[in-house]
Amino acid sequence: MRKSIVNKIIIIFLIVTIASTIVLTYLFIREENRTKEVLIKSSILKLAEEKAQTINLIFKNIENETQNLGYSLQILMESEVKPGDLKEVDRNYKRDSRGVLGRITSTHKSNVFLSNDIELNDEIRKEIYITEKLDPIFKKIKTNNPEVEWVYFTSKNNVLRLYPYLSNDIFDADHKHYKDPFFTIADEKNNPQRKVVWSSPYYDYAGKGWVLTCSYPVYIDNELVMVASLDITLNSIENLIANFKLAETGFAFLVDETGNVIYHPHFIPSRSERGNVLSKNLITHSKGKSYKEAITRILEGDKSVLEYTDDFSGETFLIAGVKINNEWMLGIQVNKKDYMLNFINFFPTFTAMALIVIITAIILGTYLFYRISIPISLLAKETRKIASGQFGEVIDIHSDDEIGQLSRAFNEMSLTIKERTENLEKSKQQLEAIFNSITELFFICKPDYSLVMVNNNAKKLYQNVDEAVRKGEKCYRIFRKRGNPCPDCPVEITLKHKKSYKKNVVVDKQVYSVDATPIINEKGEIEQIIIYSKDITRSVIMDKTVSHREKLAELGQMTGGIIHELKNPMSVIKGSTYLLKSILAAKTLKQEDVDDIIFAVNEIEKSVDYSQRVISNVLEFTKKSSREREKISVKEVIKHILLILNQKIIDHDIKVEIEIKDDVVVYMNIDSLKHILINVISNAFQAMPKGGSLKITALPTDNKKWVEIKITDTGHGIKKEDLEKVFEPYFTTREKGIGLGLWITKNEVERNGGQIKVKSQPGKHTTFIIILPSGKGQS
Repeated sequence: MRKSIVNKIIIIFLIVTIASTIVLTYLFIREENRTKEVLIKSSILKLAEEKAQTINLIFKNIENETQNLGYSLQILMESEVKPGDLKEVDRNYKRDSRGVLGRITSTHKSNVFLSNDIELNDEIRKEIYITEKLDPIFKKIKTNNPEVEWVYFTSKNNVLRLYPYLSNDIFDADHKHYKDPFFTIADEKNNPQRKVVWSSPYYDYAGKGWVLTCSYPVYIDNELVMVASLDITLNSIENLIANFKLAETGFAFLVDETGNVIYHPHFIPSRSERGNVLSKNLITHSKGKSYKEAITRILEGDKSVLEYTDDFSGETFLIAGVKINNEWMLGIQVNKKDYMLNFINFFPTFTAMALIVIITAIILGTYLFYRISIPISLLAKETRKIASGQFGEVIDIHSDDEIGQLSRAFNEMSLTIKERTENLEKSKQQLEAIFNSITELFFICKPDYSLVMVNNNAKKLYQNVDEAVRKGEKCYRIFRKRGNPCPDCPVEITLKHKKSYKKNVVVDKQVYSVDATPIINEKGEIEQIIIYSKDITRSVIMDKTVSHREKLAELGQMTGGIIHELKNPMSVIKGSTYLLKSILAAKTLKQEDVDDIIFAVNEIEKSVDYSQRVISNVLEFTKKSSREREKISVKEVIKHILLILNQKIIDHDIKVEIEIKDDVVVYMNIDSLKHILINVISNAFQAMPKGGSLKITALPTDNKKWVEIKITDTGHGIKKEDLEKVFEPYFTTREKGIGLGLWITKNEVERNGGQIKVKSQPGKHTTFIIILPSGKGQS
């Protein structure tokens, strides 16, 4: 006991020592970081202000240069040009093979572009002549402003004067410069104030990458004639605002007052189509909510250094922004961790401490290894043997402390487990033999429907059952391929009442007899449920089909008997009619009486003839089939059925229309055909209790191998959600229906090798389509 207390004291001492060192170091780093945070925020804001001031001066200088260039052009445009001066244009500028007008005298000066679809007139000659006079100013602007890439004029007549010289081949022959961003930003619509304006970044036509244009409109007699422009590349802007290093992750960016990107290292693609405008906005195109909020506050004029946490990396960033010309904003962003202290900064100190702790741990560990670790490892090894099924092993540890007591207790446990395991194994084998002898689906599940155990028959019927049991899959997912428990599952009743329950369940058009028995623990709770499931679909079908056919046979026999009884009286009536005519012929009567009697007699004779035809049709319909399959006229069978159902047709006020040719035949058992058609036609009558129309058509398919029978009624129709259920067993929409009629009909159709489908529009009509074989080969 004494030694165990010493071990505990040593361990507690080590834990307290290490924890105290870590806490003190943490407090020191936190205090140091507070001081550093104040300094870095001040430095970032000051840096942003200084850089913004520098950039503001450069951009202001470019604006002045652009405006002065416009003033110079305006003065020249208002001056008089001699006709002889315009002839110099024709000498110095020619159209190339594409019809584009350009300079031919020198490539060390500016160049002119005039598209091939614009005629060179005196107005355009004047524009070309005057703008050429500004070549020295072009050169001076480019020399004094290294940030400037291009200096140029664009006229509404599509004249482009550009310095330095640039080949016209980079533009399409009919390119319209007055539609480009550098012109449209300064026109009457977008710049009614006629001031110096800046474009959004767009990809340079000359391939210099992304550029910004400073433009100034030139008006003569209050009409826009030209736009003076200076281009600077985003690479130049990057050199202006990013020529400093902010730790590892810091960077600067430039946006306008609405957040549209002017320059940002994360939002500028390397390449794009020529003339494409950069449409990136830090607020709408950024994914992090906290970052959007920080940018919005800066744009609204917050002059402090803001701190936000990235929604994705979880890291903290500092961001500050300063206005430029009241239109743009220069922002600086850094990762806070680059300036904060952490445990890495104290690595040497922790290394020394770690060495002390390691040496102490080695000494203590050596002692514990021989006194505790080796015995515990031996116990663990023997325990794993028990887990793998090697029972009855004993260990020999000579010690009077807790380890010795533990080893002796382990030996007793090992021997006891061996004895009890052998008994359990025998019982298990007996139960498994009984369990697997059951030929139907037999399994055990938990109250949440997860599988615990299944019999061998289930493994033969369904795939991956062993894996499903191992994963605890739901029984309805494995056996019925469903996402939720089967409707009216007996397990639900068993869970509710805690007793056995048996019920027939319909799943995927199959009928199962399901018996659920609960396994209840000593607390009265259901731990598991034993389920026995048997497919009784065929039995149900046979019972219902036989019952239905027996009723039809009885009806046929009764009808046949009645008809045979009626034939003789009908013959007597007809003979009496003949006699009555003979008597009337021999007597002397008034002519009008004779006419009435003859008319009545003729009507009796017609009725008798009609009755005999009805009797013949009913006898034909009710006679049993003498062969299993035969060629049957569809039209004749339907006529017989409608004759039998004639009273229903009259009572329901139904108009019947038949479009079937006499030569349309099917090859099948006639009883089956009658059974199928009576069911479908009767359903149609029930759908039209207040009258309607019934249309029956039958046509051979294109390949003549099948006959397609369509039965359409104008009844109440079938709801969309019920269409897929009408052929399922026990499904019905009528209060007194049992839901087996159409199910049996479908089985009868499929038994003859055919198909049955249904289409419906609720409130308008329903069509049953029955496809049956027309020849022996198709059945």
